[in-house]
Amino acid sequence: MHVRWTAALAAGSMALILGGCGGSLSPAIPGLNGSQTYTMVAEDDTQDSYSGHDGWEGGDEGGTTIQVGTTQSRNDDMVVGFVAVPLPQNVTANAVRSATLRLFVTHMQNNPFQRFLPGGIRVDHILDDEFYLPLPNAVVLHPDIGVLATDGTVGWRELDVTAYVKEDLAAGRTVSRFGLRFLYDDTMADPDGDDAVFNDEYVLFEDAGDNQGTGNRPELVVTVGGGA
Repeated sequence: MHVRWTAALAAGSMALILGGCGGSLSPAIPGLNGSQTYTMVAEDDTQDSYSGHDGWEGGDEGGTTIQVGTTQSRNDDMVVGFVAVPLPQNVTANAVRSATLRLFVTHMQNNPFQRFLPGGIRVDHILDDEFYLPLPNAVVLHPDIGVLATDGTVGWRELDVTAYVKEDLAAGRTVSRFGLRFLYDDTMADPDGDDAVFNDEYVLFEDAGDNQGTGNRPELVVTVGGGA
């Protein structure tokens, strides 16, 4: 477990803030009405990767890619991504005013947005990355909580995940986990991984290990305290 301690100024005194498992916590940024905003940065690259539609699970392979779309590289034509971002362990669910998931698009191969159904890359709130595949799936706590990306332009994408971060904190979890997928139907999936007409069509996001070299690891921006 990698844990980084950061001193944050609060109410005129110095307070120690503990970052979540596998990440770091930035100094708090004071806001209106006594609120503070923390940016949790993912650093454990064994907790993000992608899964193939026929069951190949990438998290145990080192988590060097968050990939969403299709691929022929492992005979798993359809792939979904997943990410885990640490939670500030000293924050209660009731104290959270907002939480935003931020992921950085690094590359798009061909155009998966044209291949799949309209709606872009959707996000699921998940309990675990093991066997996270397109729905239905027992590890999915809340399916289709929002749209993360509608194109492959390089840059940050954001999604409001306040309700799900609050739920994770209330349950005593140390990370919030999210799955990423395109909308599809049966004609777009190839569970046997033997469809030669599938092309590599995918979006890549920077992961916790910074394996794409952008320095823009997954983030969770959490605002706590202050007025309602």
